[in-house]
Amino acid sequence: MYKNNLSFAKIPCTSENLASLINVIEAGEISGKQGKVVFEEVMQGKDPKKVIEEKGMKQVSDDGAILAIVQSVLDANPQSIEDFKNGKYEYHIVPWGSLIQCIEELNKHPNININTKKD
Repeated sequence: MYKNNLSFAKIPCTSENLASLINVIEAGEISGKQGKVVFEEVMQGKDPKKVIEEKGMKQVSDDGAILAIVQSVLDANPQSIEDFKNGKYEYHIVPWGSLIQCIEELNKHPNININTKKD
């Protein structure tokens, strides 16, 4: 609006698209930070769900899917687990690079605000 010198009445965004954006943020499908990016395009009249899909922004909020990725990385790095069990807690012990690479290969954005407590 401000960037394009548009009055409120001339904004191409529909109330449905704005509501849809709010709903996908509330549902955890995208983060608030991603929502700001999508908001810019929604204000130009674009459908938020199409923007999210085009930009590959949809988050993985399924605990099982995220835990499967983590488990596959841990299974591929048994020495890191042993080092951790033996009291080596250095940052480089954790295979962060492998975890990030697996997530990027899936073109997903994990929602890290999931329940990490296991019985």
